[in-house]
Amino acid sequence: MEANSRVWKLIARKISGELDRMETEELDRLLAADPELAAKVLAMQQATVSTSGAIPADRKEQMLQHILHQQQPAEIPPTPVRKLHQRWYWAAAIFLGLIVAGSLYFFQSQQRVNWSIVQAKPGTRSNVVLPDGTTVTLNAGSELAYPTDFMNSNRQVKLTGEGYFQVAKNADRPFIIHTATVDVKVLGTVFNLRAYPNESKTETALISGAVEVTIHRQKDNKILLKPGEKVEVDNQLTTVTTTRSGTPATATAATHTKPDIRIGPLVKDPVDQQVQETAWLEYKLIFREETFEQLAAQIERAYNVKIIFQDDAIKMASFSGKVKDESVTELLNILQATKHFNYKTVAGQIIIY
Repeated sequence: MEANSRVWKLIARKISGELDRMETEELDRLLAADPELAAKVLAMQQATVSTSGAIPADRKEQMLQHILHQQQPAEIPPTPVRKLHQRWYWAAAIFLGLIVAGSLYFFQSQQRVNWSIVQAKPGTRSNVVLPDGTTVTLNAGSELAYPTDFMNSNRQVKLTGEGYFQVAKNADRPFIIHTATVDVKVLGTVFNLRAYPNESKTETALISGAVEVTIHRQKDNKILLKPGEKVEVDNQLTTVTTTRSGTPATATAATHTKPDIRIGPLVKDPVDQQVQETAWLEYKLIFREETFEQLAAQIERAYNVKIIFQDDAIKMASFSGKVKDESVTELLNILQATKHFNYKTVAGQIIIY
């Protein structure tokens, strides 16, 4: 039994390309001593050769560990009936063959995935039409990645930043957007997803249709939104604390004054009914009771500038308002008229003091 266990380990090393000369000679001796086992090993290798190919060096050790950790046959007590041993050897050969084939498929399929990346750099916006007809508008400082074989795989994309999605309907192939904090699953709908890595929250705003939002750290907590609703999820979420449309918060642990998950209606401008969550599509900045520090991050992305605060107190000043086509200088002058601060431009950077 010990010798046969050694055979399987040597075979695993051979398949991963790690077998040295001395181990090769040892494997040959062990197989020569058991022709029946050697024949079964040969059949197993022939069955899996079609899935083999060039394995990158940095994956060989991973594949070896993957095989060895899963191929751990239990010790079988000695038995005088030889058929039991034969069945065990045959089962082990099939088992290892499946593990090897699965490992090769896993590592090679991972290697085959290629991504197309679309970026909207600071100060710009980008429009992309995916192969299925889905359209995405990316806000400044955003990135969308999708598989190059998008039509032959699941409709899954990755978003960093903000995007306005108009998803083509396909009931058989749900569309899933992955972000650092949440996954959003849809069939065909229109919504806005904001997931900037330097912001404290991820926001999904539903315009029409339906979406299902899954929080990474709470896989069982799936949130279904109705048109006109949005959900905000704290990126540093710790406990399940949810409010919806002004209802009291309920928590599984402690109740926070600021809930981790907030569900409510989209915010509209009281004058022109402009939806705040999608105002950026019309090249507007709409801000409502935001600190200067929060607003500065949006200004940096929208105008491709760098803002530095030399006065910490002014960071917490609150602003509400909207602008459309104003330059960054005109915008700062508008803000300056409501709060006392000074600014200057030095080496392409805006200094607030």
